[in-house]
Amino acid sequence: MPHTSTAFATGMPSENIRRLFGGPQDQPPASAAADIKELAEQVRLLREELTGAPSVILTGRAVVDEYNRLHGLKT
Repeated sequence: MPHTSTAFATGMPSENIRRLFGGPQDQPPASAAADIKELAEQVRLLREELTGAPSVILTGRAVVDEYNRLHGLKT
Protein backbone atom coordinates (compact mmCIF):
# COMPACT_ATOMS: atom_id res chain seq x y z
CA MET A 1 0.00 0.00 0.00
CA PRO A 2 1.46 3.37 -0.91
CA HIS A 3 2.39 5.79 1.80
CA THR A 4 -0.04 8.69 2.22
CA SER A 5 2.64 11.25 1.45
CA THR A 6 3.20 9.75 -2.00
CA ALA A 7 -0.34 8.58 -2.81
CA PHE A 8 -1.60 12.10 -3.44
CA ALA A 9 1.68 13.72 -4.39
CA THR A 10 0.27 14.80 -7.76
CA GLY A 11 -2.43 16.87 -6.06
CA MET A 12 -5.07 15.28 -8.31
CA PRO A 13 -7.49 12.80 -6.76
CA SER A 14 -7.78 9.48 -8.51
CA GLU A 15 -10.75 8.75 -10.77
CA ASN A 16 -12.25 6.45 -8.12
CA ILE A 17 -12.06 9.15 -5.46
CA ARG A 18 -13.65 11.65 -7.83
CA ARG A 19 -16.51 9.23 -8.57
CA LEU A 20 -17.10 8.65 -4.85
CA PHE A 21 -17.05 12.27 -3.77
CA GLY A 22 -18.09 14.06 -6.91
CA GLY A 23 -16.13 16.03 -9.37
CA PRO A 24 -16.15 17.71 -12.74
CA GLN A 25 -17.79 14.78 -14.52
CA ASP A 26 -20.88 14.93 -12.29
CA GLN A 27 -24.29 16.02 -13.53
CA PRO A 28 -24.90 19.71 -13.91
CA PRO A 29 -27.00 21.26 -11.12
CA ALA A 30 -30.07 21.67 -13.36
CA SER A 31 -30.16 17.92 -13.98
CA ALA A 32 -29.70 17.19 -10.28
CA ALA A 33 -32.56 19.55 -9.42
CA ALA A 34 -34.80 17.77 -11.93
CA ASP A 35 -33.83 14.41 -10.42
CA ILE A 36 -34.68 15.66 -6.93
CA LYS A 37 -38.03 16.98 -8.13
CA GLU A 38 -38.84 13.64 -9.79
CA LEU A 39 -37.83 11.74 -6.65
CA ALA A 40 -40.01 13.99 -4.48
CA GLU A 41 -42.97 13.26 -6.77
CA GLN A 42 -42.32 9.51 -6.53
CA VAL A 43 -42.21 9.74 -2.72
CA ARG A 44 -45.48 11.70 -2.72
CA LEU A 45 -47.14 9.03 -4.87
CA LEU A 46 -45.82 6.22 -2.67
CA ARG A 47 -47.11 7.95 0.46
CA GLU A 48 -50.48 8.37 -1.19
CA GLU A 49 -50.60 4.66 -2.08
CA LEU A 50 -49.54 3.61 1.41
CA THR A 51 -52.25 5.65 3.09
CA GLY A 52 -54.74 2.97 3.92
CA ALA A 53 -58.36 2.94 4.85
CA PRO A 54 -59.22 4.62 8.16
CA SER A 55 -60.31 1.36 9.81
CA VAL A 56 -58.26 -1.75 10.47
CA ILE A 57 -60.99 -4.16 9.36
CA LEU A 58 -62.71 -3.50 6.06
CA THR A 59 -66.06 -4.93 5.12
CA GLY A 60 -68.47 -4.70 2.22
CA ARG A 61 -68.11 -1.77 -0.13
CA ALA A 62 -65.01 -0.47 1.70
CA VAL A 63 -63.12 -3.62 0.61
CA VAL A 64 -64.06 -3.13 -3.03
CA ASP A 65 -63.17 0.58 -2.91
CA GLU A 66 -59.79 -0.09 -1.27
CA TYR A 67 -58.97 -2.88 -3.76
CA ASN A 68 -59.83 -0.61 -6.69
CA ARG A 69 -57.78 2.24 -5.24
CA LEU A 70 -54.73 0.03 -4.75
CA HIS A 71 -54.96 -1.39 -8.26
CA GLY A 72 -55.77 1.92 -9.93
CA LEU A 73 -59.23 0.82 -11.03
CA LYS A 74 -62.21 3.12 -11.36
CA THR A 75 -65.34 2.30 -9.41
